[in-house]
Amino acid sequence: IPATILSAMLRPFDPAFLRDTITIIALGIGFFLLYALLSIPAARLFRVKETGRGMWKICCTFCNNGSMGFPLILALFGEDGLALAAMLNISFMLLIYTLGVKQVLSDKPGVQGAASWKTILFTEVNAATALGLLVFCCQIPVPSPTATPVQLLSDITAPLSMLVIGMTLARGSVRDAFLDKDVFSASLMRLVLLPVLTWGILGLLPVPNPLVTSVVLLTMAMPCPGTSTVLAEQYDTNAEFSSRMVFVSSLLCLATIPLITLLP
Repeated sequence: IPATILSAMLRPFDPAFLRDTITIIALGIGFFLLYALLSIPAARLFRVKETGRGMWKICCTFCNNGSMGFPLILALFGEDGLALAAMLNISFMLLIYTLGVKQVLSDKPGVQGAASWKTILFTEVNAATALGLLVFCCQIPVPSPTATPVQLLSDITAPLSMLVIGMTLARGSVRDAFLDKDVFSASLMRLVLLPVLTWGILGLLPVPNPLVTSVVLLTMAMPCPGTSTVLAEQYDTNAEFSSRMVFVSSLLCLATIPLITLLP
């Protein structure tokens, strides 16, 4: 994925891309905060069990924009779309390790914690994004012996991501997952209700580049984030419940994402 992001940024300078970058980061922050706010009454409406409401909220608020979102956006919108998706990932990384951690810890009353800024900022994806922006803005020439391996790594991102997703699904318990009503309510929120709301809001906003709205909509239609399970393990909360929601939503998105792409 870092190679894919860097490859997408090896392009001629375009001031419009900087404008789109600011726009998509602002949209990402706005939508994630809106989802977090809406997940509070939604958890009560769907009668989510008290011990798992924090994990339910993070799975509704955030999405799998990395291993699933990046390859799909690359396939549908090419490198222009992927470059924008990488910019949208900045808002995801900033919020899931701050707001997301608070949501996870709400299942453990009296426990406080947050990820360090080192954890938030110094990741492979952010490093590739920063390096790509530097190369793009300064128009630094990248020699072929460097650009070619990066492009080759980029080309195998999609098939490798599908393998990772398959291994993740294989670890889930099908029986337990499909007997949990909270799993289905989270999937309904993440895959249907919130994407449709996003589509409605984007239709009202004066976004100059339609590719920006397409990337945002498709990203927000992704299933529950695998990062939620990582955080659950790290803070010793509902890792099993999180893995169930990731498992089921990843299966159901095979039907919902094509429908979301049909929205005008």
